[in-house]
This record gives sequence, structure tokens and C-alpha cells, in this order.
Amino acid sequence: MSLIGVGREATRLLVDNGLGCGVIVGNPNARVSRISISDLTVNTRHSLATGCGVQFNSSYDVQMWRCMIANMNCGVEVLDSSFVYLTDLEIVDPRAEGGVGVLVHGERVHNDQYLTRVFVQCPGASQPCEVGFRIANSQGIWVDACGAFHCGIGIHLVATPERWLEHVFLARNAVDNCTRSGLRIDSTPTGMVRRVQSIGDWSSSNQGAGIVVNDPYGTVHDISFNGARVYNNGEAGVVINGGSHISIDAASIAGNGRLNPDASGIHVDACRMLAVRNSTIGAYSGFEPTHDFAIFGLDTVGRGLVSGNVFEPSRSGTFHSLNERVVMHGNLDLQNAQ
Repeated sequence: MSLIGVGREATRLLVDNGLGCGVIVGNPNARVSRISISDLTVNTRHSLATGCGVQFNSSYDVQMWRCMIANMNCGVEVLDSSFVYLTDLEIVDPRAEGGVGVLVHGERVHNDQYLTRVFVQCPGASQPCEVGFRIANSQGIWVDACGAFHCGIGIHLVATPERWLEHVFLARNAVDNCTRSGLRIDSTPTGMVRRVQSIGDWSSSNQGAGIVVNDPYGTVHDISFNGARVYNNGEAGVVINGGSHISIDAASIAGNGRLNPDASGIHVDACRMLAVRNSTIGAYSGFEPTHDFAIFGLDTVGRGLVSGNVFEPSRSGTFHSLNERVVMHGNLDLQNAQ
């Protein structure tokens, strides 16, 4: 099936039904495949508390490109679907508070979703939605060159009970001016998040922390942030509460803690294994020493490595605490340099 418009400005689907859905592809009882949707807009004249602009349900090999979805409860919902390609989409003003721009989830095994140049935004004059991108329970997803602006949380990775989220590849994404955290990873007691790789993602000017890993249950493993740019956030640059084998490499972390003087560049509440390598943390590139410490909470780390970093000045000092189980090697500390 193909649903092809002649352009976003010319082909518009106005939603006016009890489900609050513009397009529903597939159903849980029969898998559908080879679906194409492009060059159109889905909009509504009413406030919608449920539904979505486009839902892919138990679908396989579906493509959607050059579309706009505006004012829906959820922009695009990918439910129990595999080999889904979303490209060049603009999702504007999902429902304030509870809305989601892109939702990937399900109870069955589903994988291979590819999001490229998908942008979710709630303009400054409107209320932010709950989440720009929420990825739950997938076993293989690529999010590349996407953006979340003026949302609640920018990108939210989560495993719900009895489900896994694994093989997540994030690259060159931008999260800006969100009212909560930029990138957040959550788990549940029986839901696991593992094998997440972030390369060159940007998290800036959010009111919360730039990056949050929240794992009080010990079910988050193998998380890599490589080349992250974490600037000017209201809380800490990176918050780590639990997790194992978490690495921060070649990152730039500066200007954070602007709304909370107790926030640090990297704030660790607990982590079983942590590596911070070849990163620059502190006041540099025009940023003042706004955060408290470069790294807070090394005493809560089970095993760790802090190597090859440049620590520019922080307000109170480079390290809040030290730990004999954390190896320190080859760092350049400019805290008291004249």
C-alpha cells in the first residue's frame, strides 16, 4: 500500500474521529508489509487526548518520509513493528504534558527501526510535550541526525517490565531547550537496557541535566557516550545513578549547573564500573566555571578509570572525592593553574 501526497502544504489529512488517529497501518492479528507514506500533513482542529498521527501496528518493511504531523497526542507510534524507516519528518506540538513525538514500543520481539532527520518541536509559545522520542523495548534501533526542541525530555530510552531495550545506536542528534533532561535512560526491576552507543550527540540548554542514567535496579549495562557535547544545562552535565560498564569518551562538558549551584559536570550517585577518558570538563570555550565539581561522587564507584582528561576550572574543585578503586592516569588538571 502507498499513501503518497503531492506535498505537505497541498495534501492535508484532518483528524476528526473518536480514536484521535490519522492513519492506522496494520493490526495485532495480522502482520502487514511494504507500506509507503510520504509528502503529506496530518493535523487536527480539536484537542486530542489519545491516538496518534500515524500508527504502525505489527507492521514489517514500512517507510514514511517528507511528512508533517501537528497537534496530535502522539506524532508517530511504532508498535511491535520491524524494519521501519522514518525519514525527513517534522512533528510539531504533540499534546502538552502527556504527548510524545515518536513512540517505539511493543510486547513482541521487534527490531530494526531507522529514524533519520526526524525533528520534534514544541515552539516557545506552546507548552512542551512529555517526551520528544521515547524508545522502549526494541532490539535494534538507529536514531541519526534527529532533533528534539522545547520538549519535556528530549530522548527517553526505557525498558518496561519483563522487556529489553538493546542495540541502540544514537548519532549526531541534537536536544535543546527541553524543560527536563536532554537524554534519559531508565530501567525497571525486570526490564533491561543494554548495549547503547551514543556518538556525537548534543545536549544543550535544557533545564534539567544534559544526560541522565537512572538505574536503581541494576539492569542497565554497557552504555557508551562518545564525543558527547553537553553544554549550558540547568542541572549537572551527566548524572549517573546506577548502571555498569558506563563510559564517557572524548566528551565536552561545560557551562552546566546554571540553575543549581550544587550541580557538577559529572555527578555519580552509584555505578558499578565507570570510565571517563579523553574528555574536557570545566570552564572553557567561553563558558564560566558554573558547575561545582568536575566529577562528583567517585567514592560511590565500584571500579573505575579516569584517564587522559583535561579538567578546566570548576567552582569548588576538580574532584569531590577520590577512590582507590578508581585508577587515575594522565589527566591534565588546570584547576589552580595561573
